[in-house]
This record gives sequence, C-alpha cells and structure tokens, in this order.
Amino acid sequence: MARAVITVVTTWVLLATLFACASPLALGRKAYAEGRLREAEQALTEDASESEDARALLERVHADKNALVKLWLSQATQIEQRDPETASRMALRYYRAAQDLLSSGDSPDASIQEKVDRLQRERGKLEKEYEKLYPLQIESTSPTCNSADIEQRAHRLAKLREALNRRDSFVQPLLTVAQHCFVAEDYVRVVALSKLADEIRLPSEELPLIAEARWALAQSRIEPPVTIEEEQPQPLKERPRGSRTKTRRRAPEPTTAPSEPDPGQDALKTARRLFEQGDTHSAFTTLNASVNAELQPESRESIARQQKAWQDDRQKLVDQYLANGEKALRQEDAASARRWYSLILEIEPQHEVAKGRLNKLDTLQKLRDTQE
Repeated sequence: MARAVITVVTTWVLLATLFACASPLALGRKAYAEGRLREAEQALTEDASESEDARALLERVHADKNALVKLWLSQATQIEQRDPETASRMALRYYRAAQDLLSSGDSPDASIQEKVDRLQRERGKLEKEYEKLYPLQIESTSPTCNSADIEQRAHRLAKLREALNRRDSFVQPLLTVAQHCFVAEDYVRVVALSKLADEIRLPSEELPLIAEARWALAQSRIEPPVTIEEEQPQPLKERPRGSRTKTRRRAPEPTTAPSEPDPGQDALKTARRLFEQGDTHSAFTTLNASVNAELQPESRESIARQQKAWQDDRQKLVDQYLANGEKALRQEDAASARRWYSLILEIEPQHEVAKGRLNKLDTLQKLRDTQE
C-alpha cells in the first residue's frame, strides 16, 4: 500500500516537473495555436535569442498582431462613419480590443485612447438621454388617438437602445394608442403605429394577435385614393323643366365579343392600391409577379414605368431589410436574419448580398446538423 502511494506521488511530481520545465517555444506554440497572441509573444520573447524556431514564430505572432490591430481600428472607423451618433458601443469594442492586444513593449497609440475617451463621453450623453426618455409613457391617464409625440420618442428610444445594447420594450404603449385610434376610426394612424411597433420590437418579442388583427382590419378599411387612370363617374346633367327634346333613334351598334381581361392592368391597379395603403412590399411583389405573365405591350410598358417611378422607394425598403438582417446576424438570430434576407429577394430577386447571406446561413445550418 505504501509503495503504491509512493508511486502515485512520484508520478505527480514528475508531471509537475515536466510542465514546469516546458520550453518557452512549446508554451508559445500552444498559446499561438489557441489565439492568445500576447501570451505567445511573452513566451517566445524569452527564447528568441537562443532559438531560430522561436524567432520565426515570434515574427509571425507580430505580423498577426499588427494585422488584427489594423483590422479592428478599420472596423471601428467604418462604424463611426456609418452612424456617428450611435456608434459608441461597437466602435468602443474594437478600439479596446486593439488596445488590449498591444503589449506593454509596444509604443502607446495616443490617438486610440483619445477616441476611446471621446466615445465614452458620447456614450454617457446617450445614456442620460435614454434615462430621460425611458420608460415610454402615454402622456395622459386616458390616452387618445392624438397622444403627443409618442412615435418620435419611440423611434429615438429604439435607436438609443441599439446603441446602448439595452433590452427594454416600447411596443405596448404604441399598441395602446393604436387601440384608441381604431375606436376613433383613424385607421391610417392605426397602421402607422402598428408598423412602428413591428419595426422596433425586440427579436424575441411578438405582437399580440389582437394587435395584428386590428392592424389588418385597419389596412382593409383604408379607402384607396382614386388614381388618374381610373375613370371618374360624370354627374348627370339636369334637364330644364318643361323642355322637350326630340328623341333620335340610333341604329343598333354591331355587337363585338368581350375583350379578354388584361392581367397587367389588374396587377397595376392592385399594386397602386397597396402602395397608397402603405403596404409597399406587397405592391412591389405584385408588380414582380405580373412581369412573368403574358401581358399586352401597353401593360408591360405601364408596369415598367411604374417600377421605375418606385425605384427609390424600393431601394429604401431593401436598405431597411438589409439593416435589419445585419442586425439580426450580429445578435446571432439566424431565423430572423433569414426572414429579412428572404424578404429582400421577394422584391429584388437578384440582390447579391441577400443571396450570399442566405447561402452562408444554409452552410452554417448544414454544419450544425452534421455536428448534431
């Protein structure tokens, strides 16, 4: 028994000695393989003067470290240029990562610290503004459809929430006002409030079914404005009393076969009605679907002109979907990202970025299925 205990203790002592005596090169290789560049640099520096292998690996570590610092600084700059007001959270993340990677032996970069200090001050201002606006409250105890600037405040809070990485919800106050608008039969405002609630909801948050039903009913009750192409009924001219006119008998007009319905004109009218109601996505998909049908030349030209007229609106919607998809990717919400990219292809089937993102999501899903 005593001999077994001695054997075990001796084994542990030998293992501890081996680990303690591991060469700096071995420790550097292990740290480098695991992506711990600063530790690899520290370990290899001790052995670089005596080992050619250590010097070669140390040069590679320095090159990789410099490349990462350059990449992170570039990412931070791009974020600030894209949205200077709310870039503090993500930009700070990259600047701090670059600072952490720079070892004590590197010359300090004062410009990075200046940017970090500035972004921290800006973040402090955003946090104060957020606390002032939140929670999103309805201004009266008995809210009406004309509740004050709740839409503008919700827009601003949603933007601040993303910048500060908060998880507060602003949906219910909007839906409460939408409910009062529905009672007041202000259906345009119901649609606007419901769309806003859907846009700013959290990825894990769903609109209540009753709110979605109220939204759908409001859309169906909005009267589409009369377009120029639609014929307006002409008022009947009143005949002066007592006047008599001779009735002329006309020869019967030759009967002609009824013309076949033109699917292009029907699609164009439907798309315009949807566009005026605010459902631009359905308007664009309706026109896209009609292009593949057998159309008369006049209808095809009219649809082409309408698509050109709506090009800016289509691009804005695509940009909005793309931003939502990229946001979902950053939050690792693959299902939501897939939904946004699919919506892009519904209105712009040849969008290369959306197709590329969906292909990557499919590849990741296959890898996960294989691992499971």
